This record gives sequence, C-alpha cells and structure tokens, in this order.
Amino acid sequence: MYPDQNFTPYTPPQPPKPTYTPADHTYAWLSLLFAFLFCQAVPVIDYPFGGFLLILALFISGFVILRIKKLKLSPVCVLSALSSLVIGSALLLTNTEFLMKLSYTYCLASYLYFLYAAFGNRIEQGFSDYIYIDFIKILFIMPFTSLGAIFPALSGKSTKKGSRFLLKVLVGIGIAFIPTLLVSVFLSYDSGFQKLMDDIFSFELDFGHTFLSLMFTLPLAMYGFGLYAASQKKTLQGKMTAQSCENGLQKVKILPQLTAAVAVLPILFLYVVFFISQWKYYVSGFTGVLPADFSYAEYARQGFFELCSVSVINLIMIVSIAFFIKRGKHNRSVMLMIVATVFCLCTLILISTAVAKLVMYINYYGLTQKRIYAMWLMALIAIVFLLIALGQFLRKFKTVAVCLCVAIVMFGALAVCNVNALCARYNTDRYLSGSLETIDLEAMEELGDAAIPSLVRVVTSMDAEKDPQLKQNIDVILYEKAEQFRNEDVSLFSFSLPSALAKSALRDYVPNVPPAGSYVISEVEVNGRYVYRNSNKPENNVIIHPDRTGTITFEDKTASFRISDDTFIVDDITFQISCNWTAEYELLSVRLSWDGDEDSYEIRLEPAK
Repeated sequence: MYPDQNFTPYTPPQPPKPTYTPADHTYAWLSLLFAFLFCQAVPVIDYPFGGFLLILALFISGFVILRIKKLKLSPVCVLSALSSLVIGSALLLTNTEFLMKLSYTYCLASYLYFLYAAFGNRIEQGFSDYIYIDFIKILFIMPFTSLGAIFPALSGKSTKKGSRFLLKVLVGIGIAFIPTLLVSVFLSYDSGFQKLMDDIFSFELDFGHTFLSLMFTLPLAMYGFGLYAASQKKTLQGKMTAQSCENGLQKVKILPQLTAAVAVLPILFLYVVFFISQWKYYVSGFTGVLPADFSYAEYARQGFFELCSVSVINLIMIVSIAFFIKRGKHNRSVMLMIVATVFCLCTLILISTAVAKLVMYINYYGLTQKRIYAMWLMALIAIVFLLIALGQFLRKFKTVAVCLCVAIVMFGALAVCNVNALCARYNTDRYLSGSLETIDLEAMEELGDAAIPSLVRVVTSMDAEKDPQLKQNIDVILYEKAEQFRNEDVSLFSFSLPSALAKSALRDYVPNVPPAGSYVISEVEVNGRYVYRNSNKPENNVIIHPDRTGTITFEDKTASFRISDDTFIVDDITFQISCNWTAEYELLSVRLSWDGDEDSYEIRLEPAK
C-alpha cells in the first residue's frame, strides 16, 4: 500500500493574534510608569503623599480607560474605588507605620479587584460570598495567563491607530515643553511658587534605589497589564462559575452531623467547666474590682492572649463544620445552627471578658497603640460572631460578604483616625484632668510627630512647680524634634498631616532648652551677687552637645552634666541641679544643692565666636 501523494498533514488552526486598541496601548505604557513610581515610593512611610498620588493616578487612569471602552461600572467597582480613596488618605492623616503599610496594600489590592470586576469577571454578581475565590483568580491565576501581553501592546504593531495615537501625544508634549518652561521661569520671581517647585522637583538621586526600581519595573508591569488583558478577554469565565463553585463545595460536605456533634461536645464541656471555675475572677473585670494578689498589668495580661486565641479557634471550628458537614433538605442543617450559635455565644462571653479587663487596664495606665489594636480586633471578632449567628437563621444572608464589608469599614475608621494622635490626646487629657498620675514619655516618643502637639499642650498647661523634671524632659524632646525638622530635607511627596501639625505646634512654642553649641561665660551671679564679669576669657565656657550632654569650664574647674537629668557632677562630687534656659536672653540658670547648702547660680552665656 502506497501513501497518498496528495496527503496534507493536519495542522490545528492557530488562535488569532490579539489586537490592541489605542486605549490598551496607552495603558501598557502607563503600567510601566506606574510600576516604576510604585518602586520609587517604597517605603511608603517615607513618601506618604507620593503613595497617595499614585493610588489616585491608578484609579483616575482606570476610570478614563474604562470610559473610553464604554464600560458601565457596577456599584461594587465604585465602592471599591471610593473605599480605596478613603483608606488611602490614611497615608496623609497618620504616621503609624503599621497602618500605613496595611492601607497601601489594601488600596493596591482593591485596584486589582476594580479592574477585574469592571470587565465582568466576578463569579457572582452583587455582594457575593465567593469573593475570596475572586481574589484567588486575581492574585494567582489571571495575571500569569497573559503575562507577556504587555510586549505586543507596547510595540503598537497590532494597530496603526495606536501608533498614530502615541505620535499625537508625543507631539503635544513637545509643543507644550517650551511654553511651560518659559512660564515657569517668569513665575519664579514669587518665592512661594519657587519653594513649591523646589519641593516637587528637587531630590537627590539614589542610584541604588533607582537601579532596584528599574529592575522590578518590568515584572510588575507585566503582572499588572497581564491582569488587565486577562480580565478584558474574560479568561476562566466559563471555567470558574458560581455553579461550579457550589458543586465543588457540595462534594466536600462529607462529615455526618452526628460525628460533628460528638467532635464539639468535649470543647463545649470544657467551656462550661471553665466559666464556672473562673466566674468570680473574670466577673471582677465588669465590676472594676481588682482581684487580690494582682496588679492591673498582671490582671489584664493574664489570659488575655489565650482568650483571643480561643476565639480564633472557635471561628476555625465553625468555618470547618460549615464546610464539611452534610446538609439535609433545602441545604439546611439543624445541627450546624445549634453548634454555630453555641460557639458564637461562648466566644462573645470570652470577648466581653477580655474587653472588660482591657478597659480596666486602660483606665489605670492610659492608651497605647497595642491597646487600641487589641480593642479594635476584639470588637471586630465580636461583630463577626454576631453576624455568623445571625446567618444561621436567615437563609439568604451573605455572611462572608457582610463580614468583609464590616471589616473594611472598621479598618477604614482605624486607619484614618490617626491612632498615634488619639493615644497622645487621650493620655494628655487624662493627665491634665488629674485622672492619670503621670505621662510615659518613652511611650509618647514612640508615637512620633503625632504626639508633639499634645506634648506642647502639656508643657504649656501644666504647673511647672508641680513636676519641673517632667517639664524639662518634655522640653528636651521638643527641642530635639525641632532640630530634626530644621535639618531634614523634605519634599512635597513626604508631606503628612501629623508632621505639618507638629511643625505648627513647635513654631508657637520655644522649648526651654539651650541649643547645642559652644558658649562663652560672660557673667556669673551667685545668690544675687555678681562674682564674674568678663567675656574675654574663652577658657570659661559651656559646651552643649546634640545629645543634651555638656560641660561647664570655669576657673580651671570642669563640670559635666546632662540637661534631662537632675544631677550635676564636679570632680566626682554629685550635686542636685535644675536647669532653666531663657532663650530670649541666652541665660542658663543653675540651682545647686550640696551638703545641705544651696547656692543659686545665674550664668549668662554668649555664643562663642
């Protein structure tokens, strides 16, 4: 048998090459630009305004591109954009590093969801309980299905309109360059305008940072445009649907109801025994009475993290049972309703106990970041368990979607409230009202710029005679912060509201601390009588270092001191000291006490020439 000479081997049809519109071509170039700017804005805590502008630019460009494509945005897309702008504003309103990073991450993830949903790729329309599957597709699947799509989109070979569109844009930029330059030169006579332009465009080029930015720009742009291209092609739309997800969930429901009941009974029994044995101990948190042999710190901390851990375990138990337990008719399970409700009730009791203990702790010691985070987390857990219990009795209740919305709203409130400033104001109000014995200055310093206005309010409102050492220590903190602001190189992209408010507060208050430098002693007065008047002896001097340590040299004797301490050392003999600095007259007043005798020294200083 001879082969047919006219036989042609079968070749499968090649998929059509993708075509890109001018909007796609533009978005590809924008993806490169945004990826580079994202790398340059890292870390966002150093460039909060730059990070916020990037978020704003992402959503504006997204709206414009989708408008050009004549796509109608769903309410979920609009809410996603609005929530990102609100939470993104936390970059300007707070200086809490942890919250700034979380807010920035949320805004970027929300933008990816915005693109994905705008092209109609969601598994289920409206508020869906399958949103977690949507995010699995967004983050780990769809971008990689079109990872190389950016290259033909950048080249513009797929459409002649794209090349003409890019050419028109470049010509417009070229035409605007010279007039813009001339206007900028003519307006530079104004000092305010010139300073603003310097803040925007003057920066030191960090070659290492720039090199890393360029290295990561292309991979990030490929990822971002890959999601855009895959969303536009609606990749996986027919493979991952609401029905297929429902069928998959039904297949894993293999746990008999009796088995689930037997599995949870030992845990519920332990809860009953625990509540009975510890009833008086935990109820004291609600009555405000401290148990015997406990300090407030010990009482608040003992068992607190264990209670929170048990709450998380309860949540895992409820979710696991809901996933794996077999259902009866109408996809309902009486056993699941009973188990979930009982677990929710036990968890709410544990959470209320932990909250009561934490409130007692705050009333005694004041607020800190961690205490606010703990209170927020417990409130969120309590609301989630209430919603889970409610979902057992409402058939069409979207538990996952509603819990996610509540978490976003609560996180937005936490992010924009400026936790650091809230802590500082609360502790300041308590101290000035007399309900808080003292202020933890170490904790206040950790709050950064947000604490400066409150510290200024304390030092201007407190009775200096009551606690002169506290006033002196606050003055040192304020002076060092003022020096930091004076010496730092700032740009418009590093602007934040806490820093602006701190600078404003320091402009209105002069810390009672001598600035670092070298001074010549011109006059010395002891007990109201001048003993020295001579400004021509540079060997009689005072040197103050930036760390607030210094030395006083007078008549061949040298004394070492530290401004924030209450000791003054001369030839290994320790004196009690209080320093008072009058900035207007450059006067350093020192009051010494030794062997029961007190001498009042008034030392007038002049800056060394």
